[in-house]
Amino acid sequence: MRGARTLALLALVAGCSFETSAPANLDDVGGSVDAAPAPALPLHLRVNALIDGRSRLILTGDQLYWFHLDYSAPGRLDGNTLPTTIDGVDWFPSWPDVPDAENRDCDCRSLDAWSGLSVPVPRVASAASVSGDMRGAASVVEQATIDNDFSVVIELDDNESSGAAPYVVDIAVEPL
Repeated sequence: MRGARTLALLALVAGCSFETSAPANLDDVGGSVDAAPAPALPLHLRVNALIDGRSRLILTGDQLYWFHLDYSAPGRLDGNTLPTTIDGVDWFPSWPDVPDAENRDCDCRSLDAWSGLSVPVPRVASAASVSGDMRGAASVVEQATIDNDFSVVIELDDNESSGAAPYVVDIAVEPL
């Protein structure tokens, strides 16, 4: 009896047809076909800040923050709390206020990031550049790479002159 059931079951399975290839269009079975990723877009922004000494702007993802090195932090000279303006929008970065409210020579990062870059830093090979109206220098000190998680670092250097000066810089990050 057992052998007859096994033979009947094998005959039933042998008569079935099995599809061994995927359907041509996954939408036919309720799935979706993954589209190619959208091409990376260029990032362009204008940053205005009062610079005293040397500070770095770090752009990563859709955010921007400061890393301050020498003299007073951006916008903080002589007890001021002046904004960093990004594409016409004022941002008042928070600082640790160590060793003082100027964050003088603190080697510290702004405590918050400005979120709202209209286009994120491309997560592909790209070339960053900086130009603008400034008393000192502005330069790209780090291009976006996989090693730095596609972050761009721009240094604004006003160390050659005493006191602070307004800097207006245009930053471009172009996918290659």
